[in-house]
Amino acid sequence: MRKLNEKYLPKDEGTRTWLLWQHVSDLLSNYFEDTFVREQKLSFEQYMVLLTMSFTGNESTATILSRQLERNPNTLSTILDRMEKGGLVKKTRDTVDRRLVMVTMTEKGKKKLQGAKKAGCVVIEKLTAAFTPEEIKTFTTLINKMEKVIYTDLEDREAKRKKARRLARY
Repeated sequence: MRKLNEKYLPKDEGTRTWLLWQHVSDLLSNYFEDTFVREQKLSFEQYMVLLTMSFTGNESTATILSRQLERNPNTLSTILDRMEKGGLVKKTRDTVDRRLVMVTMTEKGKKKLQGAKKAGCVVIEKLTAAFTPEEIKTFTTLINKMEKVIYTDLEDREAKRKKARRLARY
């Protein structure tokens, strides 16, 4: 892992900020991944699935999980297959609608999640210790603001695509 070399960053503040944001995002993912793989023998993606299941209910659908995690259903399916092989979850097809895949967290998955949550809290405490409560609140506000901008733009794009598809039919 290497730090970004400041001299190779652009002078343009917008691009510079974007590159730093991407770098820190990747660094954060790698940092968490290292913590979970090393300490918990669990990938960060698997942790996020288990954590999301703890909020959506022990039994969830693959569709709900893929939406909550912003993952392609095929990508999530691969993750769930590995998790099932590892005994962390159990997948079953709905008897009425065969397209629905129900995902249930196993006891082993619940134990892994408990350990991973503890490890995650330690990481979060280390990272947030460098900030004041006001800075954390400001940071959270800014992230929420960016999320809103992104979702608004994505919704606008989807509406334009739907309109174009409708017009193309005529």
